[in-house]
Amino acid sequence: MNHILKEKLMKRKTIFIGLMVGLLVVGLLVPKVSLAQEKAEVSFWHAMGWMDAYIKRMAEDFSFYYPATKLTSLQKGSYTETLTAVMAAAGVGDAPHVFQTSEIGTKQAYDSGYITPFADLVKVGEVDWTDFLQPLLDNATIGGKLVSIPWNNSSPILYYNKNIFKKAGLNPDNAPTTWEDVSSACRKIVASGAAQYGIVWPLHQWWYVEWMTEQGQDIVNNENGRAGTPTESYLLSEASVRTFEFWKQLYDEKLYVNPGVEAWTESNQIFWAQKAGMAMESTAAVRRFLAGGLEGGYEVGVSVLPTPRGIKRHGIMLGGGTLFITKGHPEEETEAAKEFLKWISLPEQTIRWHKATGYYPSRHSAVNVLELTGWFKQYPGYRVAFDQLLESEPGTKGPLMGNYREVTTLIVNALEKVFAGKLTVKEALTEAKQKVDKVLAEYARIVG
Repeated sequence: MNHILKEKLMKRKTIFIGLMVGLLVVGLLVPKVSLAQEKAEVSFWHAMGWMDAYIKRMAEDFSFYYPATKLTSLQKGSYTETLTAVMAAAGVGDAPHVFQTSEIGTKQAYDSGYITPFADLVKVGEVDWTDFLQPLLDNATIGGKLVSIPWNNSSPILYYNKNIFKKAGLNPDNAPTTWEDVSSACRKIVASGAAQYGIVWPLHQWWYVEWMTEQGQDIVNNENGRAGTPTESYLLSEASVRTFEFWKQLYDEKLYVNPGVEAWTESNQIFWAQKAGMAMESTAAVRRFLAGGLEGGYEVGVSVLPTPRGIKRHGIMLGGGTLFITKGHPEEETEAAKEFLKWISLPEQTIRWHKATGYYPSRHSAVNVLELTGWFKQYPGYRVAFDQLLESEPGTKGPLMGNYREVTTLIVNALEKVFAGKLTVKEALTEAKQKVDKVLAEYARIVG
């Protein structure tokens, strides 16, 4: 064999080895368990109805790349319904291996005793935590310990119909960023006949919590429940009163249309039908809103969550959810569940998830790839959402409450009484505070 041929073969061998190492790094080859062993069956329950088909595809992909594991996904309803189903199943020893819950259920899931904190399952150096966006890790941390893996994290943003803005005499390239600007734009939209309503969003606690966070106001004491179980709310704070009054003012002037409690689909349809010039929704809806505009023949703009003029912006609170691993499964199944969570948070998977939805990419390396490939330049709406996260202050974590759902339901009920004219803003918030503080104290007594 001559020297030149040997050199060519060595080069090919080096390239082949490099490719093999690269594939191993991104987790596309050789599973952790021998193929001769029986497959580990892992179940994953989630709340993403609108992305169910896509998640099933991801489960199939994982099972393909890791043939020693058979992963099945199951959509279990809303976040609350999913968590309720998980807790019921865990109570009789039949919990799924992995489940998704939102910020509403994080503390309840942790306090249940049915989960294994993710930090307890990984060895030092097994995951490069420095590559994760810190706000996402902070959101999944309780008592200094990472309890779950960030997955579908989002925040609220403003969407607006540029065509309606033009008809109303508004600058389509200058979205309102303050409450006062929103009110002004709404009045022009309605008065001009460009749309029936100025703005729409579902009646939901998320907006209240986000606006409190943006104003630098905690919802509950003990550092928003991060330093200990909360026992008191701040519903009568200036920020709280200000938020209710803004919401009421838009409703009273018939500038804001209330589609109903948690009526996300109804709210979106009102915007897509061009009955409202603006809408507030999650960053996770970016793809759907842009696609809705293309289908409807109008251009959709994306902007930051509006806040009160003259009040410093502190940043958004992360919404969306994370993935937990439950206790009580055979070691090989728990190991496979851990591998799934590591796989789903790999840069290539978080890029794929971000592009398909609008949820935040969880890794710095993923963001770098998106930047280098021109993704944010091509689709600037995704960039708006991401910048909003990066500009948030370190302390803008949402409230951590085991009875989050009960507390926020009382807040929404108070707002409904204000809309109906049954109580003034301060009367409604005073009544709600009494009820909220009572349930907070009761939960604190139970968990100790």
